[in-house]
Amino acid sequence: MEDVTFANAQVVVVATIASLEPGMMTMSLPPQCHYTVALAGAEVLRGALPAGPLKLIVVGDDKPATGKPVALCGNYIEEFFAFTCLSENVEQAKASM
Repeated sequence: MEDVTFANAQVVVVATIASLEPGMMTMSLPPQCHYTVALAGAEVLRGALPAGPLKLIVVGDDKPATGKPVALCGNYIEEFFAFTCLSENVEQAKASM
């Protein structure tokens, strides 16, 4: 499976993360944390946002910031959807599409 990037993702969104709710955390190296996110002011650049809770999977220890615009991208795997990449540099993310 290839890595998800802004150039190849099924869904690309620019939004503000309004809230983060930590979920499952793996013991892998590097660690992964699965968050449930609420987005505000979402602008869909590609694809369609699924209905229901949105998941963000973060690799490493960095917790995403809330309250400022970010670009998010992700893919569907069967019926499951998750954002797997995030960039605080929205313009660079848009340019890489």
